[in-house]
Amino acid sequence: MKILKIKKQLKYWDIIFIRKLRNVPENLAVKLISHIGSFIFIIAVMAIIFFVDGFVFNKIFVVSALSLTINTVVVFILKYTVKRDRRVYIRNIKYRYDPYSFPSGHVSRLTGFIFPFAQAPYVSILFTILAFVSAFGRMSRKYHYFSDCLAGFIIGLISGLIASALYFVNSGLFERFINARL
Repeated sequence: MKILKIKKQLKYWDIIFIRKLRNVPENLAVKLISHIGSFIFIIAVMAIIFFVDGFVFNKIFVVSALSLTINTVVVFILKYTVKRDRRVYIRNIKYRYDPYSFPSGHVSRLTGFIFPFAQAPYVSILFTILAFVSAFGRMSRKYHYFSDCLAGFIIGLISGLIASALYFVNSGLFERFINARL
């Protein structure tokens, strides 16, 4: 019963966002915004993290890579299980590699960086803002519904949290933290 209420509320929000964003002009800025969070963007971010020297950035790289791995697996499984069609197809040509909209991989990849960058809060805030901007771009270009972006945001947060927790427990930091408290 409660799941049906949540589903109905999400459908309502989908309709609200469709109506609010239908008059957004299709310009270069919106096109660029909609590509934030793409694999090319994420690879560039990972390369920057990899080449920055220091223990903190090595940790961030490992946790980010683990987060992206968890994230990609979950998003892929959900896309091909739910099989929700995109709002619109460009020139009536189906997407070759990613025909389904639920959940948003762009938004989930960006939010997957929030927890790994917890030691650099300004960067973590930047990725949160980028996730919202990307969601706006994806919805305004009719690639996603609001619920797709919301699900992507939640998946990204959870994958980042799991990756951070796994690193924390497996790195020996957990034992040192407990021993310091005793």
